[in-house]
Amino acid sequence: MTKDRNCAVRVAGHCACCPLLRVMSKLDQSGTFSGKVGPDVRNSSNSRLTLAVGAAHVSLEPAVVWTVLGSCVAVILYAPARRISAICHASLPLPAEQQATCNAHCPHPCRRRAAGTELKFVSCCIDFMRGGLSRIGISDSMLVASIVGGATQLQDTNVASSVGTRNVTTARELLKRHSIHVGHENVGGTGGRTVTYITDTGQLSVRNHQSTSP
Repeated sequence: MTKDRNCAVRVAGHCACCPLLRVMSKLDQSGTFSGKVGPDVRNSSNSRLTLAVGAAHVSLEPAVVWTVLGSCVAVILYAPARRISAICHASLPLPAEQQATCNAHCPHPCRRRAAGTELKFVSCCIDFMRGGLSRIGISDSMLVASIVGGATQLQDTNVASSVGTRNVTTARELLKRHSIHVGHENVGGTGGRTVTYITDTGQLSVRNHQSTSP
């Protein structure tokens, strides 16, 4: 599709030229992904999903999602009334480049970045998951969020400016902006985490790893 600098065409709140739309097109009409989203989403069985960095999952079908986090964060959006979840694994807070190729007032500026890499950013993951849930009739007011991860690596001397801290801060700010209540957090520290999440019940299990000295 030709880029429209006037942002006249929008899908789920995005400009028609937004790279996220190429990812959102993988959602079929039921809201289930029809293909791989992000560099590494693997079904190891019919009900177990391994979620790697730069990937997101939205599905009507129950699944057990497993992932391992360090400074990365997993943001979970759960609609208890519908028993549907979205979950992502993001490694960075925001894209570095901020210049929009669309209208300056567009809430979702397009970025000069190859398709498939947007979902490594917390901001893009939250946009993507909200868009996917909206397509199946789930509004922000129906959602409860969880944030997991955001550990500070031992080489980071300034905790406040570490990637992990900025990932968590970005997630909190964006969820607040969209009036999505955060019901649970397991964030910070210096150790990694193993996350297991059941998408239909919203059951979240987090195993905190002990940090190791350099």
